[in-house]
Amino acid sequence: MPGLSACARTQPVYFSSSRITFDPGLAEILLVALERRGLLPASFDFRTAPQLILRSLVHGDDNEHCMWRQPYLCSEAYVQPGIKTEVSPPSVLSTNSRFSAQYVLLLGPLRSGCIGLCGSSVCCPRAFLVAHRHVSACCLYLCLNISIGPSEVSSVSALHVTATLVNTGDVELKLLNDPRTVLHTFETDTFAITDPSGNTPSFKGLVAKYVPAKVVERNLESSFTVLAPGASISVTHDLSKAYNFTASGESTYDIAASNKFQYVDAETNELVTIHADHADTHTAAVSGELAVSRRSSLGKRIAYQSCSSSEKTTLVSAASAAQTYANNAKSYLTTQTTTSTRFVTWFGTFTTAHHTTILSHYTKMAAATYSSYTFDCSCTDTDTYAYVFPDEFGTIYLCGVFWDAPLTGTDSQGGTLIHESSHFDNLAQTQDYVYGQTAAKSLAKSNSAEAIENADNHEYFAENNPAQS
Repeated sequence: MPGLSACARTQPVYFSSSRITFDPGLAEILLVALERRGLLPASFDFRTAPQLILRSLVHGDDNEHCMWRQPYLCSEAYVQPGIKTEVSPPSVLSTNSRFSAQYVLLLGPLRSGCIGLCGSSVCCPRAFLVAHRHVSACCLYLCLNISIGPSEVSSVSALHVTATLVNTGDVELKLLNDPRTVLHTFETDTFAITDPSGNTPSFKGLVAKYVPAKVVERNLESSFTVLAPGASISVTHDLSKAYNFTASGESTYDIAASNKFQYVDAETNELVTIHADHADTHTAAVSGELAVSRRSSLGKRIAYQSCSSSEKTTLVSAASAAQTYANNAKSYLTTQTTTSTRFVTWFGTFTTAHHTTILSHYTKMAAATYSSYTFDCSCTDTDTYAYVFPDEFGTIYLCGVFWDAPLTGTDSQGGTLIHESSHFDNLAQTQDYVYGQTAAKSLAKSNSAEAIENADNHEYFAENNPAQS
């Protein structure tokens, strides 16, 4: 993998925290990176951050460590109070602002984790912040790149790229094979593809219902990718299945994979988000055939495809439950034209514009009778509830978890059909910004504009479990 040789580990150099030269301006740079990666608690006060950093450096804690990494060399130095081998790195800000994030500093209120900033040409962190008690040099770090791919193609059907994810930290990571990541082979919107003019191909792939907490609860071996320190995994993706280059045209495109992953914390069994650092993006010139047909036309619609008799029976009930959910949500919003606990929980602060948008979504969903949909039971994925192609109205593909879900209630069969139908282009055009009740509630609080576009928020509002008025 390009650049990894630059990250070869060297022997740690120990130094006394009292000898660190520190520039308070560095705090702002590190905090921006920390906030971006979700490592700051909600109660964190940015106004006192520089003082907290300074106190951590001066006073320290025998059970907590700071680490400094030189750019490109990746040599390490750990703050070990009581060890008097003294090394005093100069103030980076005073010498070269380009390397202003070299230091790794300890902040007491941070949750366990670490943060890295990666160079553009090498997959090597210029800064790490470690906030992990009782574990020396416990560092969680991933590097992601497109390791294999053509430099030019005369048909988009040949645009196959291999994404490689490397555990460059020193802790084993149990990563979810989330369909929104390169670890899954579903043709989801996993890549950022842009040409020099900012043009991007249109997404024509699938969107799926996936509940990370349920995956952790079931704990199937096939649901995870476990990477030991230094280990890697490579997954090949056919980009022609997910992207149509007709509108963006023939051009040279930069291709980068989505770098957001979730792993299971070994101590708490809780899900934690981690962002991989990118090595160089992959560049490919695309010409000739700019789109491929996804599949042959279904012709006359049928109610079921590849479904057993028992599955058909289940789907009749699920379609009825979904219809009831959509009708009830529409009725509720028609009569409840002011703020309510239920609305705020799932869609954030009430505004007339947002209320109008959500009402229009459920009105369209209720009108598109669920009993007239086509249901395809051929999906064999064990971690996904269902998926749709947003531009293929009326066809829902049911997967493994759907058949084990309750008919109604949270993450139910009826609710799954609400979730999936909301994705259709001619209904609500929802996205999958987040999955699961906890994340959906948080999204409503932090970003109501995205909450009203998120499929799970639509599902949970309709399921209304536990019931809210």
